[in-house]
Amino acid sequence: MFARAVSVVTLMVMTCGMTSCEMLQNKGFESGMTNWNCWGFVCKLLDAADSKVGSHALVASNRTQGWQGPQQVITTEPGKTYKAQSWIKIINDLPGVLGQKMELEVSFTFPDDSHDYINVAMRPLVTSGDGWFLLAGDFQAPLKAAKQTTFYYQGAAPGVSFAIDEASVTEVVDDPNWRNVTDDVIERLRKSDINVQVTTGAGVDTSKVRVQVVQTKKSFPFGCEVNSWKYVDPNQQKFRDFIHTHFNWAVQGNALKWRQFDWNQPSEALGTPLYARALNTINGLIAAGLKLRGHNMVWSVQNFIPDS
Repeated sequence: MFARAVSVVTLMVMTCGMTSCEMLQNKGFESGMTNWNCWGFVCKLLDAADSKVGSHALVASNRTQGWQGPQQVITTEPGKTYKAQSWIKIINDLPGVLGQKMELEVSFTFPDDSHDYINVAMRPLVTSGDGWFLLAGDFQAPLKAAKQTTFYYQGAAPGVSFAIDEASVTEVVDDPNWRNVTDDVIERLRKSDINVQVTTGAGVDTSKVRVQVVQTKKSFPFGCEVNSWKYVDPNQQKFRDFIHTHFNWAVQGNALKWRQFDWNQPSEALGTPLYARALNTINGLIAAGLKLRGHNMVWSVQNFIPDS
């Protein structure tokens, strides 16, 4: 294990497979810290006993800003879609903090020195007890050409160290056969055969009999988020009719969250829960035959937890 804070510049050569190209070099740190930059903080190599894949992983420590994290310059093409992923592990927790946010980020610098940033993936409330976890997402490069594209990690609070391993950025290659593959899945999973037996009276030519089947109810769950304010509004009958006609599942957007039904107006008694809007929405949806999903009562974001 060794430590250093370095900036390494090397020739970028993409490693291409049969269907996609790997944009990152030394993605598993098997060649030390070559191709990776750790500006303003310390990076250390971990040996195989502490890595997720292969012989090494990388630890970022002595961070003084939330945006500080290992980075690498990559090559992307305008308008193309890419998948990014990495194994990550929080090394230390901060006292009194529920957890850390980890993000995969891509920045684009254009010829006029303007910038664009894309948050590719994010996981909140991660602790050291979670161990290694895989963070993944996809992004589309801007339509205008960039003079530099950088993949990097960020999010954890200053003073928090984290390890990374087996990072990857690959182009998402279009499958020209996608429609046939999708149709095959629909045929196998979304459809089934029905047999209709028709009994006719004497003298009826069965070749001229027409059977019409009208679907009156869906068995496959098809749902949406329902705005409870609109749902209980007497003037929003068209909104309610649309929900009842097209969906058989629903979830209320915010009305079942603790802060929403305990957000009293000045004229109301403090600490008296306001259940009416949420319950009226629930009763209306159930009466229309929809199944419902609820919400977790406690959302660990301070702004959405009642003061009392």
